[in-house]
Amino acid sequence: MLFYFNKLLSQQSSSVENHGGFSLIESIVSLLIFVVTFSLASPLFVAQQKNNITNEIRTGAVSLSQQVLDNLRLETSLTLGETNESSISSLGRTYGYTQFVCTDRPSVAPDNSVSCDTTVDVNNPMRYILLQIDYNEETIYTVETIYTDIK
Repeated sequence: MLFYFNKLLSQQSSSVENHGGFSLIESIVSLLIFVVTFSLASPLFVAQQKNNITNEIRTGAVSLSQQVLDNLRLETSLTLGETNESSISSLGRTYGYTQFVCTDRPSVAPDNSVSCDTTVDVNNPMRYILLQIDYNEETIYTVETIYTDIK
């Protein structure tokens, strides 16, 4: 019986030694799989980060344009022509904007230059307002609306 018990113990100890952990080849293969997966996923992560920053900048521009247009609604008389503001903050970023108040619909050229008629017509109470929001000296958002003076 003692012989049988010693034989059983020797079999168990040899089986533990054979399956004691990962081999060097298995570790290198798993590391290689991890590196390949990470290298494929990292450009997607960087692209998503750039997209998030672009969306944050655009959201700030939309918020700023809403602020400016709300302030214009409160004014009793609008000054015709072009008005520039170089540094105004919205959602933690600094923007610039150009506001055009025209008596006829303004036209925007492909280079974002604006042609605005400011000839006063007392029979026409409508004012066309074009607002261009700039970030880092690049126009990123343009909005156009019409205000009418109600008497």
